[in-house]
Amino acid sequence: MSAPAGNVESKYDVPSKRTWLRRLAIYLRRAGLLIFGTVVLYLICALVGLIPANRDFVPADSSSGVKIYVYSGAVHSDIIVPIRTPEIDWRNHFSRSDFRRSYGGATHFAIGWGDRGFYLDTPYWSDLTATTAAKAILVPSSTVMHVQLARPKENNECKPVTISHEQYARLVDYILNSFAKSDDDSLSRIDFSYDDYDAFYEATGSYHAFNTCNCWVANGLKTAGVETPWFSPVPRTVLWYFPDSEH
Repeated sequence: MSAPAGNVESKYDVPSKRTWLRRLAIYLRRAGLLIFGTVVLYLICALVGLIPANRDFVPADSSSGVKIYVYSGAVHSDIIVPIRTPEIDWRNHFSRSDFRRSYGGATHFAIGWGDRGFYLDTPYWSDLTATTAAKAILVPSSTVMHVQLARPKENNECKPVTISHEQYARLVDYILNSFAKSDDDSLSRIDFSYDDYDAFYEATGSYHAFNTCNCWVANGLKTAGVETPWFSPVPRTVLWYFPDSEH
Protein backbone atom coordinates (compact mmCIF):
# COMPACT_ATOMS: atom_id res chain seq x y z
CA MET A 1 0.00 0.00 0.00
CA SER A 2 1.32 3.41 -0.88
CA ALA A 3 1.86 6.10 1.72
CA PRO A 4 -0.72 8.86 2.06
CA ALA A 5 -0.15 11.61 -0.47
CA GLY A 6 0.16 14.19 2.29
CA ASN A 7 3.28 12.52 3.68
CA VAL A 8 5.16 12.31 0.40
CA GLU A 9 7.92 14.91 -0.13
CA SER A 10 8.91 15.74 -3.68
CA LYS A 11 11.79 17.79 -4.97
CA TYR A 12 9.26 19.35 -7.28
CA ASP A 13 7.08 20.69 -4.49
CA VAL A 14 6.48 24.43 -4.82
CA PRO A 15 7.67 26.29 -1.68
CA SER A 16 4.99 28.11 0.21
CA LYS A 17 4.83 31.89 0.37
CA ARG A 18 6.01 31.75 3.95
CA THR A 19 9.07 29.70 2.91
CA TRP A 20 9.99 32.22 0.24
CA LEU A 21 9.69 35.05 2.72
CA ARG A 22 11.98 33.23 5.15
CA ARG A 23 14.54 32.67 2.42
CA LEU A 24 14.34 36.29 1.33
CA ALA A 25 14.88 37.43 4.92
CA ILE A 26 17.95 35.17 5.19
CA TYR A 27 19.42 36.49 1.93
CA LEU A 28 18.80 40.11 2.93
CA ARG A 29 20.38 39.53 6.33
CA ARG A 30 23.45 37.93 4.75
CA ALA A 31 23.72 40.75 2.21
CA GLY A 32 23.43 43.31 4.99
CA LEU A 33 26.16 41.59 7.00
CA LEU A 34 28.39 41.44 3.91
CA ILE A 35 27.91 45.15 3.19
CA PHE A 36 28.44 46.05 6.84
CA GLY A 37 31.59 43.93 7.02
CA THR A 38 32.95 45.48 3.83
CA VAL A 39 32.32 49.01 5.12
CA VAL A 40 33.98 48.20 8.46
CA LEU A 41 37.00 46.67 6.68
CA TYR A 42 37.29 49.73 4.45
CA LEU A 43 37.14 52.09 7.42
CA ILE A 44 39.78 50.06 9.26
CA CYS A 45 42.06 50.19 6.22
CA ALA A 46 41.47 53.95 5.89
CA LEU A 47 42.25 54.53 9.57
CA VAL A 48 45.37 52.35 9.55
CA GLY A 49 46.37 54.10 6.33
CA LEU A 50 46.60 57.41 8.15
CA ILE A 51 49.96 56.28 9.50
CA PRO A 52 52.36 58.73 7.83
CA ALA A 53 54.93 57.80 5.21
CA ASN A 54 58.17 59.76 4.83
CA ARG A 55 58.20 60.98 8.44
CA ASP A 56 61.67 62.42 7.96
CA PHE A 57 60.50 64.80 5.23
CA VAL A 58 61.70 68.38 5.55
CA PRO A 59 60.49 70.99 3.04
CA ALA A 60 63.18 72.37 0.78
CA ASP A 61 64.20 75.99 0.97
CA SER A 62 61.81 78.12 -1.06
CA SER A 63 64.71 79.87 -2.80
CA SER A 64 66.26 76.66 -4.11
CA GLY A 65 63.39 74.17 -4.43
CA VAL A 66 60.18 73.76 -6.44
CA LYS A 67 56.91 74.88 -4.88
CA ILE A 68 53.99 72.63 -5.75
CA TYR A 69 50.42 72.71 -4.48
CA VAL A 70 47.97 69.99 -3.58
CA TYR A 71 44.25 70.54 -3.88
CA SER A 72 42.01 68.24 -1.85
CA GLY A 73 38.33 69.12 -1.74
CA ALA A 74 35.23 67.33 -0.55
CA VAL A 75 35.58 64.61 -3.19
CA HIS A 76 38.58 65.05 -5.47
CA SER A 77 42.32 65.81 -5.23
CA ASP A 78 44.82 67.29 -7.71
CA ILE A 79 48.55 67.90 -7.86
CA ILE A 80 49.31 71.45 -9.05
CA VAL A 81 52.68 72.02 -10.69
CA PRO A 82 54.40 75.06 -12.21
CA ILE A 83 54.19 75.25 -15.98
CA ARG A 84 57.94 75.33 -16.44
CA THR A 85 60.94 74.33 -14.32
CA PRO A 86 64.44 73.05 -15.20
CA GLU A 87 63.02 69.52 -14.94
CA ILE A 88 60.18 69.91 -17.44
CA ASP A 89 58.19 72.35 -19.52
CA TRP A 90 54.69 70.90 -19.38
CA ARG A 91 53.74 72.88 -22.50
CA ASN A 92 55.73 70.30 -24.46
CA HIS A 93 53.10 67.77 -23.41
CA PHE A 94 49.96 69.91 -23.07
CA SER A 95 49.93 72.02 -26.23
CA ARG A 96 48.12 75.32 -26.61
CA SER A 97 45.63 73.72 -28.99
CA ASP A 98 44.52 71.31 -26.25
CA PHE A 99 42.78 74.22 -24.50
CA ARG A 100 40.11 76.34 -26.18
CA ARG A 101 41.49 79.49 -24.53
CA SER A 102 45.16 78.70 -24.96
CA TYR A 103 47.12 79.15 -21.72
CA GLY A 104 45.63 82.50 -20.73
CA GLY A 105 47.29 83.87 -17.61
CA ALA A 106 47.89 80.46 -16.04
CA THR A 107 51.04 79.88 -14.02
CA HIS A 108 50.40 76.21 -13.18
CA PHE A 109 48.72 73.04 -14.36
CA ALA A 110 46.38 71.20 -11.99
CA ILE A 111 46.63 67.50 -12.82
CA GLY A 112 44.26 64.80 -11.60
CA TRP A 113 43.58 61.12 -12.24
CA GLY A 114 40.23 59.41 -11.87
CA ASP A 115 37.37 57.21 -13.01
CA ARG A 116 36.49 57.72 -16.67
CA GLY A 117 32.72 57.54 -16.20
CA PHE A 118 32.75 59.80 -13.17
CA TYR A 119 34.82 62.43 -14.97
CA LEU A 120 33.24 62.39 -18.41
CA ASP A 121 29.62 61.68 -17.48
CA THR A 122 29.31 64.11 -14.56
CA PRO A 123 30.54 67.57 -15.55
CA TYR A 124 28.24 68.94 -12.82
CA TRP A 125 27.21 67.40 -9.49
CA SER A 126 23.60 67.50 -10.70
CA ASP A 127 24.63 64.97 -13.37
CA LEU A 128 25.82 62.41 -10.83
CA THR A 129 23.74 59.23 -10.70
CA ALA A 130 23.75 56.40 -8.20
CA THR A 131 24.81 54.01 -10.96
CA THR A 132 27.84 56.10 -11.92
CA ALA A 133 28.91 56.51 -8.28
CA ALA A 134 28.43 52.82 -7.45
CA LYS A 135 30.32 51.68 -10.54
CA ALA A 136 33.24 54.01 -9.79
CA ILE A 137 33.58 52.68 -6.25
CA LEU A 138 32.67 49.01 -6.58
CA VAL A 139 33.85 47.99 -10.06
CA PRO A 140 37.45 48.44 -11.28
CA SER A 141 37.09 50.83 -14.19
CA SER A 142 39.11 52.66 -16.82
CA THR A 143 40.65 56.04 -16.03
CA VAL A 144 41.47 59.42 -17.51
CA MET A 145 43.78 62.30 -16.68
CA HIS A 146 42.30 65.78 -16.20
CA VAL A 147 44.51 68.83 -16.74
CA GLN A 148 43.38 72.35 -15.87
CA LEU A 149 45.00 75.74 -16.29
CA ALA A 150 45.51 77.18 -12.83
CA ARG A 151 46.64 80.12 -10.71
CA PRO A 152 46.70 78.46 -7.29
CA LYS A 153 45.80 80.33 -4.14
CA GLU A 154 46.59 79.04 -0.71
CA ASN A 155 43.47 78.09 1.27
CA ASN A 156 42.11 75.20 3.31
CA GLU A 157 41.71 73.02 0.22
CA CYS A 158 44.88 74.00 -1.63
CA LYS A 159 48.19 73.95 0.23
CA PRO A 160 51.78 74.49 -0.92
CA VAL A 161 54.89 72.51 -0.18
CA THR A 162 58.42 73.08 -1.48
CA ILE A 163 60.42 70.05 -2.54
CA SER A 164 63.92 69.66 -3.93
CA HIS A 165 64.55 69.49 -7.67
CA GLU A 166 65.49 65.83 -7.34
CA GLN A 167 62.20 65.11 -5.57
CA TYR A 168 60.29 67.06 -8.19
CA ALA A 169 61.94 65.03 -10.95
CA ARG A 170 60.59 61.86 -9.33
CA LEU A 171 57.13 63.42 -9.12
CA VAL A 172 57.30 64.40 -12.81
CA ASP A 173 58.12 60.81 -13.79
CA TYR A 174 55.23 59.55 -11.66
CA ILE A 175 52.77 61.93 -13.32
CA LEU A 176 53.99 61.26 -16.86
CA ASN A 177 53.77 57.49 -16.31
CA SER A 178 50.10 57.92 -15.38
CA PHE A 179 49.29 59.08 -18.91
CA ALA A 180 48.60 56.48 -21.60
CA LYS A 181 50.88 57.11 -24.59
CA SER A 182 50.26 56.91 -28.32
CA ASP A 183 52.56 54.97 -30.64
CA ASP A 184 54.76 58.06 -31.04
CA ASP A 185 54.98 58.41 -27.23
CA SER A 186 52.71 61.47 -27.20
CA LEU A 187 49.75 61.84 -24.85
CA SER A 188 46.36 60.63 -26.09
CA ARG A 189 43.99 63.56 -25.79
CA ILE A 190 40.26 62.92 -25.43
CA ASP A 191 37.91 65.13 -27.44
CA PHE A 192 36.05 66.42 -24.40
CA SER A 193 36.36 69.23 -21.88
CA TYR A 194 34.29 71.01 -19.25
CA ASP A 195 35.15 74.52 -20.38
CA ASP A 196 37.83 76.61 -22.11
CA TYR A 197 40.52 75.93 -19.53
CA ASP A 198 40.80 72.15 -19.21
CA ALA A 199 41.60 69.02 -21.23
CA PHE A 200 41.31 65.26 -20.79
CA TYR A 201 43.77 62.52 -21.71
CA GLU A 202 43.81 58.74 -21.63
CA ALA A 203 45.35 57.29 -18.45
CA THR A 204 46.84 54.08 -17.13
CA GLY A 205 45.56 52.04 -14.20
CA SER A 206 42.14 51.08 -12.85
CA TYR A 207 39.97 53.05 -10.47
CA HIS A 208 38.18 51.41 -7.52
CA ALA A 209 37.47 51.94 -3.84
CA PHE A 210 41.05 51.11 -2.84
CA ASN A 211 42.63 53.10 -5.66
CA THR A 212 40.93 56.50 -5.88
CA CYS A 213 41.98 59.91 -7.15
CA ASN A 214 43.08 60.69 -3.60
CA CYS A 215 45.28 57.58 -3.58
CA TRP A 216 46.84 58.75 -6.84
CA VAL A 217 47.78 62.10 -5.31
CA ALA A 218 49.08 60.51 -2.10
CA ASN A 219 51.18 58.00 -4.05
CA GLY A 220 52.70 60.82 -6.06
CA LEU A 221 53.62 62.68 -2.90
CA LYS A 222 55.10 59.52 -1.38
CA THR A 223 57.16 58.99 -4.54
CA ALA A 224 58.51 62.52 -4.14
CA GLY A 225 59.34 61.89 -0.47
CA VAL A 226 56.67 64.19 0.99
CA GLU A 227 55.10 63.20 4.31
CA THR A 228 51.58 61.98 3.63
CA PRO A 229 49.31 59.15 4.82
CA TRP A 230 50.45 55.69 3.79
CA PHE A 231 46.98 54.94 2.37
CA SER A 232 44.66 57.81 1.56
CA PRO A 233 41.50 56.77 -0.35
CA VAL A 234 39.30 59.52 1.07
CA PRO A 235 39.59 63.25 0.35
CA ARG A 236 41.46 65.85 2.39
CA THR A 237 43.53 63.26 4.28
CA VAL A 238 46.40 63.80 1.83
CA LEU A 239 46.91 67.21 3.44
CA TRP A 240 47.06 65.99 7.05
CA TYR A 241 50.83 66.16 7.39
CA PHE A 242 51.52 69.17 5.21
CA PRO A 243 53.55 71.93 6.87
CA ASP A 244 51.35 74.68 8.24
CA SER A 245 53.16 77.40 6.39
CA GLU A 246 55.91 78.00 3.88
CA HIS A 247 58.98 80.06 4.71
